[in-house]
Amino acid sequence: MKNLIGTFSNLIIIILFGLLNTSCAPVVYGPTTQALPGLEKKGDIKASFASASSQHNLKSDFSTWIPGMDTRIAYSPINKLGVILGYSSFSEKAIPASSDFFQTSEKFGGHYCLVDLGVGTYKQLNPNWIWENYAMVSYAKMQLEDSKIDKLNANLVKAGIVTGLLYKRKVVEIGVTSKLSRLNYSSIEGRFIHDGYDEVDRLRKNNSHTMFEPGFIFSLGYKGFKLDFQMVSSVKLNKDYFRRNKIYSSLGFSMAFNTKNLR
Repeated sequence: MKNLIGTFSNLIIIILFGLLNTSCAPVVYGPTTQALPGLEKKGDIKASFASASSQHNLKSDFSTWIPGMDTRIAYSPINKLGVILGYSSFSEKAIPASSDFFQTSEKFGGHYCLVDLGVGTYKQLNPNWIWENYAMVSYAKMQLEDSKIDKLNANLVKAGIVTGLLYKRKVVEIGVTSKLSRLNYSSIEGRFIHDGYDEVDRLRKNNSHTMFEPGFIFSLGYKGFKLDFQMVSSVKLNKDYFRRNKIYSSLGFSMAFNTKNLR
């Protein structure tokens, strides 16, 4: 049973930022979790933790998934106002191409960490429906590497607007979200040659991008404790060259309560 649980955990373990893809090409971006905490009134707090995966598309095999984690906390200091703080990280080792069934091409590795901050409003449309809107700013440091000596280092600032509609009951929560964001890479350094192209130079020339990212959230549990599943896709709105992962999925848990209940 312990081995079965460990195997399942490895399959749903995340990256929350797709830095790479093991199927032939390195990537420098992937969608991450989206804010929809379901705050209702002053003093509400929701804390969550998730393991997840960033992958090129839904047809990607398990070997292309990138491991990481995401944790965040949301708080309502006054009615109709919410504040969100989140942290994400991942680390993946580069692996040379081999004849292994799951690893026929080179696997690119890297390290990534991100902090994001959001401030916004929520409105309870009726006892079961909540509409939320947040302005989000994220800062990330990343390193992409191959199995030899090439490395690409960069910083990323991501600013965007998240809007979402959540159906909330004691046992189940279902939500849809959309995010419009602008990415800007800076401090791009290193040497990374792939298929004869200088990926460092490519990112320097195409360092700003606009993304549209719709998402879906499903939570199941009772009252303040729930298991959460989320899936987000990514659509690039500009035509500039940009290697990225397009699918993010996560599985985790969350706890929600109000501060007045702690007194």
